[in-house]
Amino acid sequence: MDPVGSDDSRKTKMVIELLKGIHFVASVEAISLGVQAGIHPWILYDIISNAAGNSWIFKNYIPHLLQGNQIKDNFLNASLQDLGAVLDTAKSLIFPLPLLAAAHQQFLAGSRHAADADGLKVWERVLGIQIMDAANAETYSPELLATQVCAKSKRTNKIGFIGLGAMGFGMATHLLKSDFRVHGFDVYKPTLSRFENAGGLVGNSPAQVSKEADVLVVMVTNEVQAESVLYGVEGAVSALPPGSSIVLSSTVSPAFVSRLELRLRNENKGLKLIDAPVSGGVKRASEGTLTIMASGADEALEHAGSVLSVLSEKLYVIST
Repeated sequence: MDPVGSDDSRKTKMVIELLKGIHFVASVEAISLGVQAGIHPWILYDIISNAAGNSWIFKNYIPHLLQGNQIKDNFLNASLQDLGAVLDTAKSLIFPLPLLAAAHQQFLAGSRHAADADGLKVWERVLGIQIMDAANAETYSPELLATQVCAKSKRTNKIGFIGLGAMGFGMATHLLKSDFRVHGFDVYKPTLSRFENAGGLVGNSPAQVSKEADVLVVMVTNEVQAESVLYGVEGAVSALPPGSSIVLSSTVSPAFVSRLELRLRNENKGLKLIDAPVSGGVKRASEGTLTIMASGADEALEHAGSVLSVLSEKLYVIST
């Protein structure tokens, strides 16, 4: 065998071990954060397993942990040895690995508890979260709730869409292909021309595309942009008809959503809010096969259900 090829194989394995170690610790940490936030771990597992960002480690290791299967000492010791070897190699190459170093510390902490604990109890002690209690608690089916919501939903035809970036453009054009009337806005003028060429209506402001909307989809990047298009100059909220719904798919914090819901209630127009982050990437956005996690009042979900259903392959209604 070519010794150079053999050396390359070892280098490849080193990179694989790095990813395994980081993914394992990140997976357990993610589930623990979800438990702390009040999300059932099996629901979280199901959603992540069907969304972009899932990893082999997450999908194959986390179920065993949630089922209480034992983590044997040789798993922890082997992982410590492998990660230690990667870190030693990185030192010789003068290349810092801060993420792996943090993961290695988690494995070290886990190994201290392995002698008198098994399964997820090891990581419960490391992270201070009662994951097994949460995993064994009664649960519900987010997909079943979504099916029930969509069954009650009447099709709404007039859609406002703010944010025609890579993801938003795909979502909005898929709605067009599904025979919705979509009025779109984006600050980037060439994108508006592309959308118009695809058969969409275009507006010069958030208010203009919102004034006749039954459902308004907001797909801008962050809270600052969401605040601007909703409440800034010529913002959408002032123009929305009474009883319409806002589907917020931007990357925002839970606190922002709570504040927005209160502000919309104070408008006294019967405006409804659905918090609906999406996952799946540009291609799936254009195909209507996104994973969407939607939460809101029953009335809001039913009102926008036809839109959410068309945009998604996997729609999860998260009970609040």
